[in-house]
Amino acid sequence: LVLSQLGPVGRSPILFAVCFALGFCLLALMVRTCPPDWSLRRVAFVVVLMGVMGRVGFLWFPVSNDVYRYIWEGYIQNHGFNPYQVAPNDPLLKNLIGGDMATIWQQINHKDLTAAYPPLAMLLFRSLAAISLSPIIFKMVMIGFDLVTIGVMILIVKWRKAAPENLFWYAANPLVLVYVAGEAHLDIVQVAFLVIGLYGISRKKAIPGFLSLGAAVASKYISIVALPFLMKRSNRYAWPMTVLAGFFFLPFAQDPGALFDSLVIFGSQMHYNDGLTEILRTLLGASALPVLVLILFGLLAMIYLFVPDTMRSVYLALGAVLLCLPTLHPWYLLLVAPLM
Repeated sequence: LVLSQLGPVGRSPILFAVCFALGFCLLALMVRTCPPDWSLRRVAFVVVLMGVMGRVGFLWFPVSNDVYRYIWEGYIQNHGFNPYQVAPNDPLLKNLIGGDMATIWQQINHKDLTAAYPPLAMLLFRSLAAISLSPIIFKMVMIGFDLVTIGVMILIVKWRKAAPENLFWYAANPLVLVYVAGEAHLDIVQVAFLVIGLYGISRKKAIPGFLSLGAAVASKYISIVALPFLMKRSNRYAWPMTVLAGFFFLPFAQDPGALFDSLVIFGSQMHYNDGLTEILRTLLGASALPVLVLILFGLLAMIYLFVPDTMRSVYLALGAVLLCLPTLHPWYLLLVAPLM
């Protein structure tokens, strides 16, 4: 609750960091002190109740600047423009910048770059922008995906017969509260589809499982790393379901190359908050990228060969990718938060 009143994140950085760290300490204490005789049903009730209450507390937390890009890219689609072809500062869009949209446009980052998010995300933005251009609507939808994730995690805990108190690691996680319920980052859409896919494939419902994984990839590309760890001989009949996510690309098929233009720029020319890549750039200069790729494939190969548990292997594989990214914003860690 204190964190929910301190936003945005950078306004009181030291106090925010202290409260954020304290939140994780209290989270660990919550897990350790959960009564061992409580049934899954009882723990799930408390998790859902506290999860909803905690997220409501962050409804008035300032959204990330990314949300204004979500709104803008949905808005221009509804006016007949392709966000993969025209950047926010393109003169073609000058007539669309007026009234409330002028305020939204001012808060967009990287106005010189076209869209980088995958097509499913674009179509979601378009649908929401047709309903309302208010950031609170976008935030409430992201919270909805978050609550779906909690629901699926309850099913996973029940199936794996895991300790039910582990649900708190996600539901009461300060990272999730701040960056989903607070800043409303798109990454939660990918997370929701990923855990649905994991549950479906694990429960021998491979067709809907791989279909959901395809949706995860079409909402943010990084989750494609999970696929090799889930593709087994026993479910090979369902692998093509992932390819059906290609239908989300069709509305933008008139210029398929444009879908990746900004993504390539972000991946090759920009870096932020990176660790391993920063070290390699310092030591190796221009040779850093191929070495980084070799390290990543080496890590993924070791996980594939030596980690038999499917969910744990997906968790470690996604973690390996995060380790090797040139840009690592805190909310990228949402991808592995449910698998804790």
